[in-house]
Amino acid sequence: MRTLHICSYYIEDKFYTLFFRELENQDLLATPYVFANKKLKAKKIDVDVSFCFNTFDRLFFHLKHRKVWKDFVALHNPREYDLLHAHSFFSNGYIAYRSFLEFKTPYVVSIRYPDVYTFFKHMRHLRPLGKRIALNASHLIFLSPQLQNEFYSYFNHKEVELLKQKSSVIPNGVDDFWLQNLHYRNKMINKPTIHFINVARLNPIKNPEAAVKVIELLNQKGYEVKLKFFGKIEHKKYIDFLKNHPHVEYCGFTTKEELREQYRKADIFIMLSKLETFGLVYIEAMTQGLPVIMVKNQGVSSYFQDGEVGYSINLRRLEEAVHSVRLITDNYATISHRCTEKAKEFSWKRVVEKHKKIYFGIGEQYESL
Repeated sequence: MRTLHICSYYIEDKFYTLFFRELENQDLLATPYVFANKKLKAKKIDVDVSFCFNTFDRLFFHLKHRKVWKDFVALHNPREYDLLHAHSFFSNGYIAYRSFLEFKTPYVVSIRYPDVYTFFKHMRHLRPLGKRIALNASHLIFLSPQLQNEFYSYFNHKEVELLKQKSSVIPNGVDDFWLQNLHYRNKMINKPTIHFINVARLNPIKNPEAAVKVIELLNQKGYEVKLKFFGKIEHKKYIDFLKNHPHVEYCGFTTKEELREQYRKADIFIMLSKLETFGLVYIEAMTQGLPVIMVKNQGVSSYFQDGEVGYSINLRRLEEAVHSVRLITDNYATISHRCTEKAKEFSWKRVVEKHKKIYFGIGEQYESL
């Protein structure tokens, strides 16, 4: 089976390098079509990229995508492929949808959080187009059950019933490095001090302020806690912000080998993003036996019940984290063991096997027509 993958986010997300590597491992012929803003030409990437639009074009959806479409058909003949896979709903899904109209090539669409929370929610003029993309797709792939439910809320009951018949929830995969270095623990290693760790780019979306506030609340409640941040500072305000909190340490960007050791020295992982697309760092932490504290109905939280691998809290009620920490420390060995075991479910091998089943199912469906 020959698949053509439309993925404009390839440059920004290491997901794609790992995804295509595993497709190759499973003998799937996958060709990426990557299009990007011309201002990104200086970035080093491992695939060919079409720099076919500029920053101004991004302000006008149809202007930008007319340029992308022209570039797409100049480089690829969709009739030569059995299936197109669009890796975002609007920007990539539009190209797949238009290709379906002109060349009858079936397509799959992966739906990301910005597709729902930016495009569907705020760009009402694009909703009719969004409905056509969804209803004509052969299959829809969601990162989480929560995202799937949010997406369905923009369709009527009859449409939802149709979409449910061709929808799947498939997570992102975690780098094999973490699954090859699983770590089990049977107790907290730092008592009476509790060591927290946060791994993320420091920006308003990742919301480091909330994690720091939780640390303050815990210290006020009599806990002895410390928090280490790892990741690139993307907003200068966080340099002074982190310095002003005595229980917080900023450790910069580091290698995954060093990060593995830091995970093993910590007791609990905490990241309280305002809008989390998926959050592979939660899974990375879980491979090292770390219980996690996350935001309710964001990212991976909908994959787990509260108490299974940690707890999810409401950003408007950060005091919930205090209770969550008590529950984690009271049942640490059991939760930690489940973290390591559950992390195995996020292997790239499993993720691509699920995609492969969808691809071949669609291929068989079209062969029978």
